[in-house]
Amino acid sequence: MAYDEYMKERLVEIGLHMQNIRELFSWNQDEFALRLGVSRPTISNAERQPDKLSKTVALAMFLVVTAELEHRKQVVHNFKESNVKREVEKVVAEQLKKWGTSVPNSITSGLGSRTSAFLSPAGLSIAGKIAGKIAGTLADSVLSIKQMTDKDDIDTNREKIIKYQTDLLVMIEEKLLLYFGTLDAVQFIQSLESPPSRV
Repeated sequence: MAYDEYMKERLVEIGLHMQNIRELFSWNQDEFALRLGVSRPTISNAERQPDKLSKTVALAMFLVVTAELEHRKQVVHNFKESNVKREVEKVVAEQLKKWGTSVPNSITSGLGSRTSAFLSPAGLSIAGKIAGKIAGTLADSVLSIKQMTDKDDIDTNREKIIKYQTDLLVMIEEKLLLYFGTLDAVQFIQSLESPPSRV
């Protein structure tokens, strides 16, 4: 098979999965285009007509999504290693110092951003509930930092977030392996340039 013919087939193969790849990361076409450094019509055309996918866009897509996958893995790892209870105490103490017994909405947003620089509505929802629970308790009285951090709620929800995000990333990685054939950049480039050798 000629090189040009083989590469075209590979690009069409990848193009057929382009929308699925984008949706794995919950990106719309505008976000995807911005990340790839191309126009939205380029993304739209390639998704509707896979034979329009160029080698340049395919390479950009591979690099962007594999880098994002590694970034999200690192976020989960950092969250796993972090001391959420200490973060809770810190945020609450800062807010109490600033606002006294009056707890504004900023405590919820502040806690949410610290505990879940996160990847999915589910993760944000759980962290938001933790923040809301603490804020509500403080609104009633100013003595509950220790009471809240002594409970298992924070660790339990933290483990739920970690498990959900870990399972999600495993699924994404499996799908990307299926779509690209590899997650190694050199191997991916080689796979575009020549068919795998047959013994």
